[in-house]
Amino acid sequence: MGQSYVEGIKTRFVQDRLQETSWGNREYISALKFLERWHSRPPEAYRGWADRMMYSAVKRDYPLQDECIRKEVQEGTYTQPEEFRRLVAEWREEQRRKKAESKRRQREHARQEREWLEEERRKWLETGGKP
Repeated sequence: MGQSYVEGIKTRFVQDRLQETSWGNREYISALKFLERWHSRPPEAYRGWADRMMYSAVKRDYPLQDECIRKEVQEGTYTQPEEFRRLVAEWREEQRRKKAESKRRQREHARQEREWLEEERRKWLETGGKP
């Protein structure tokens, strides 16, 4: 048997997320509890490479939750549910903007590459190369 999904929750933030989370998404709560444990340890506490890799993966998946849990555990600053929803909305908008900008850069790069290849082909043919 594994560790309880609900026992040992340390922060109001994770308790709030539990109230919003279905049983089918219980691994989300498990990940948030991992973040609580991570931030509850003193900085000088030994953290093995597996823990550091796990933290990196969980933080990548849940950057806002990581920051909210860190603030509550280390600074005592609780993130209200309304504030968290606002942060999520802002984060999603920023991700949407980044994705749109990335696609725009990809299209621009592809256009520049096509133009370069056309110019190179023109030079090729002008210098006697076969089509």
